[in-house]
Amino acid sequence: MRKPEWVRKDGFHLVGIERYTSAGPQAIRLAWDEFLDRIGEIRHSAEPQVLYGYEDYTRDFKMIPESFPQFYYLAGLEVEKAEDIPKGMASRYVPPATYALFRHEGPLSEVASVFHYIYQEWLPSSGFEMDPRVMGDFERYPIPVTDRERAVVDIHIPVIPASSEESRRVEIVEQPELRAAVIRSERSGHGTRLAWAKLREILGDHHALEEAGEGLVFIPEWQWATGVRELWTGVKVDSFDGLPGDLDRLELPARLYARIAVKGGRSDMDDAYGHLNDWFTVSGYKRDTAEGVYGFEANRLAPVNPFEIPADSIEWFDYDIYAPIASPGIDALQDPGRREG
Repeated sequence: MRKPEWVRKDGFHLVGIERYTSAGPQAIRLAWDEFLDRIGEIRHSAEPQVLYGYEDYTRDFKMIPESFPQFYYLAGLEVEKAEDIPKGMASRYVPPATYALFRHEGPLSEVASVFHYIYQEWLPSSGFEMDPRVMGDFERYPIPVTDRERAVVDIHIPVIPASSEESRRVEIVEQPELRAAVIRSERSGHGTRLAWAKLREILGDHHALEEAGEGLVFIPEWQWATGVRELWTGVKVDSFDGLPGDLDRLELPARLYARIAVKGGRSDMDDAYGHLNDWFTVSGYKRDTAEGVYGFEANRLAPVNPFEIPADSIEWFDYDIYAPIASPGIDALQDPGRREG
């Protein structure tokens, strides 16, 4: 799957020639022809050499089977202020948003196929959806197009985390206070398995181990900036009373987490971690990496205990990642599905 970059852009104004595409893609070509003839009339341009093509889906948008979509298209420039607009031109304000940016380098004739990939393949399975506060996308041409076969086009799709349960991959959950008996180890699959074996040896037939449905691996969030060096592997306990003295103890306060499931092979695991990072970028929520804050992985122990499979042999993963959430950012305007963990 082709991966986008993530770009945050403040609100901005465009001025240019606008046409409705009821006559098909030729309406877009006519808009560009007239715009390029009149580009010198636009005042207050922010970047005179950078051109925009804006698709507005807020007015009279129609999807007709076997036909070109109908929408308003504006070929234009970004301006510092929408004033002194030339006669026959239009201005549009684009609200602030986070964008999935797909760069196309090649023939202009292939831009349509990139849009097809984005909306037919990438977006439906991405865990994101178009930002309803914008409902439009745009192409940005960062350098002048002097050769139609070697154009550089940055396609911007405004997105937010998906709102439907079918499409959503990250849940915001309220996790109650958590106590765990743990063993500290180096950060490696081999290290966590040694820690689990030691935990079992120390706890023996302790009810916390016998009743555990999940094996927990705790991650020191404050180490992400310099590289996580150590982990704590253990099980949930109701109380620290009566635990053997050579076990470490972790106590996490009740708080919010971003939770994503990992179920599959190593590529699925890598994809889940990547999507979680993208989610924090897009959602406006901030990951809490303050000193003393832990995230954790909750590994299901049945039907197969992953800690009993050698790290270099395991091929299937089944666990949930819990990433601690700091206070929401300014763009976390809606809760995309809060749950109690």
